[in-house]
Amino acid sequence: MTKKIIQLLSIILAICFICIGAAGAASSEDEAIQVMENFAKAISTKNSELLSSLYWHSPKTSYFAPSKDGAFLTQGWLEGGPGVDISLSLHHPQATILSDNVAVLTGYHTAVVTDPETKQQSTDLIRQTLVVQKIGGKWLIVHEHASFLPTK
Repeated sequence: MTKKIIQLLSIILAICFICIGAAGAASSEDEAIQVMENFAKAISTKNSELLSSLYWHSPKTSYFAPSKDGAFLTQGWLEGGPGVDISLSLHHPQATILSDNVAVLTGYHTAVVTDPETKQQSTDLIRQTLVVQKIGGKWLIVHEHASFLPTK
């Protein structure tokens, strides 16, 4: 009888440890969304090291970035960050997990840009899509598409 109780308690304890581990682990969605949150943080703080750590450093990395003149495709990893003073606030980030190692992230940013010469600020709304791939156990941006939200 005592052996059965000890075995039952051991099983219950093992199940508790498994449940605690699963509850403490971040979901794939949460891990992927963290990339978008870190992107906004890196841009806003001009942290080029953090920004660099979010991207796959490959000639296959691609970008469509917002521009007042239109969006242009850039291929390959680009070192550096924005040359302007910009602060991003992320809104409504969502992750669609396509497989164990690929996800599509979408969200909106309020971008406050400060002109370096006049110190005047302008505000733009930007929509962003990131394709991230788990490479070496870490979600990395392999494609970025950002564009200004259309105004009426």
